[in-house]
Amino acid sequence: MVRGSIQLRHRKRCSATAKDSRKCVCGPTVYALFGRDWTKIGYLPEGWRMADLGEYEEQLADMRRKLAGGESYKPAKPRLLREWAAEWFAELYDVAKAGDVAKSTYNTYEGQWRLHLKSEFGDTPLAAITPEMVRRFVRAKIAGGLSPRTANALLTPLSAMLTDALEDGLISSNPCRQPRRARHGASRRRALLAEVKTDRPKHLEPEEARALLAATPDPYWDMVLAALATGFRRGELLGLHWEDVRWADGLIDLRRQLQRGEEVKTKCSSDREVPLYSGLRVALARRRRAEGYVFANSRGGPWDDAGPDREFLSAAYERAGLRRPGVLWHSLRHTYASILAAGGIREDVVSQLMGHKRRGTTALYSHLFADAFEGVEEALDAVLGQASRVNTASANGSVSKGHPENVADTRSGQTRPVAAVLAE
Repeated sequence: MVRGSIQLRHRKRCSATAKDSRKCVCGPTVYALFGRDWTKIGYLPEGWRMADLGEYEEQLADMRRKLAGGESYKPAKPRLLREWAAEWFAELYDVAKAGDVAKSTYNTYEGQWRLHLKSEFGDTPLAAITPEMVRRFVRAKIAGGLSPRTANALLTPLSAMLTDALEDGLISSNPCRQPRRARHGASRRRALLAEVKTDRPKHLEPEEARALLAATPDPYWDMVLAALATGFRRGELLGLHWEDVRWADGLIDLRRQLQRGEEVKTKCSSDREVPLYSGLRVALARRRRAEGYVFANSRGGPWDDAGPDREFLSAAYERAGLRRPGVLWHSLRHTYASILAAGGIREDVVSQLMGHKRRGTTALYSHLFADAFEGVEEALDAVLGQASRVNTASANGSVSKGHPENVADTRSGQTRPVAAVLAE
């Protein structure tokens, strides 16, 4: 479409025509006419309107004024995501090398970018990425065979890149943060991607947790119990030293995690103290040591992700009949938070024990057990029972003054007990 000195060039998949751009389903490139040459000056977002062209017309007028005044003027080249990603990953590599971010995090993000995100978003300008493009990407990955959880997780590095671009003033909003979400983890993308939300529970019910413990082989039993009784992530459990267990104080100090045999900082620097549950204390005391890893591999060394111990938890889930997609180590952490919430522990305390920087994150881990509503009737009846019964009985008569346990039955003209009226 040409509007005066502004030209829109649509992508190949777009159904717009030269005469009718209302059918546009892409983010077209905006060109401006200088003399005989067309110069790229920007992009329109998907779902654009004619009024959006006003900004580029003003930009074109400003460019022409400067040229007429003898000034040299070169329009700013729109920043493509792949250009920004190159700088962002170079910085993230330095951060990982310094130990402030786990190397495995860098490797995961780089792999997700190279294998999935780059081909879809790499040649798109930062400002042209929209929530609808993000939704379409996730739907396509699910259609290709990925689980909703895995497809959704692919957005983490994209969201982190766009968050930093937003802070640097390169974009006005982050399409992966609607509503707002934490930068790495603590994701709130569920509202943005409601169509891919799964109803499968991420936690274990109390009887399921007990069944899993019963199905866990003896060499690993106290490890699973520790995950359920501390809420530690797997890497945090594996990085736990005997020196971190404060037997006299009844506490466990968390100061590090183990990733691929290497000790690194805890995620988001979430060092913390957690109460030593008495049942876990008894289990660990049977093999108590002065130093070394609490949960070593079968050979006594640091846990090896590629070793023979890797699949024991999956096998335990299978034996207990609890295996389902998305339920493995992290479900034990969800279960820990749910147990505390069901036990009446305040949310701010649970948040501290989980190592969450944002309290709202804890709500994503605290789930209702199946029997959560048991006791609601009794609790309400203890406070409201007498008043509600008297008021209900009043529908058949008026409450006798000074005798709230009786009502006057207008049909018989006699005063009768409330219970008798309700029983009719």
